[in-house]
Amino acid sequence: MLYFLAIILILPITLMNLVTAVLVENGMTAAQKEAEFETKARSDEMKSAVLQLLDIFTKLDINHNGALTRSELVKMPANAIPRDLLDALAVEDLTDLFDVLDVDRTGEISQQEFVDGVLQMVVRDVPAETMRDFSAMG
Repeated sequence: MLYFLAIILILPITLMNLVTAVLVENGMTAAQKEAEFETKARSDEMKSAVLQLLDIFTKLDINHNGALTRSELVKMPANAIPRDLLDALAVEDLTDLFDVLDVDRTGEISQQEFVDGVLQMVVRDVPAETMRDFSAMG
């Protein structure tokens, strides 16, 4: 009789622990899959953004020398860079964008500087003025 009482008391607790373990494991697996999916989606988004930025750079590079100058940007029509991108970058015009992206102060923006700078500003949501201040410091 005492034996059955012990089993009746221990068995429900053991079963609850097993059910809880299964639920937690399923939750952890689902969270891991969701994190992997989000990482892949973010990676695909970044690849697409880089391709779009390379296309924009090619359109802006009038003389096709692989670098943008201030004069090339001034000659470009206002719609050369999509307005939503300019809004995301928080710049008024292309010359402001040039000042922010020319981090090495050579008077030219390489393709790498352009893509890295724009992605950094959009991903980190950093205003152009702040980026300009950072580049002036160092």
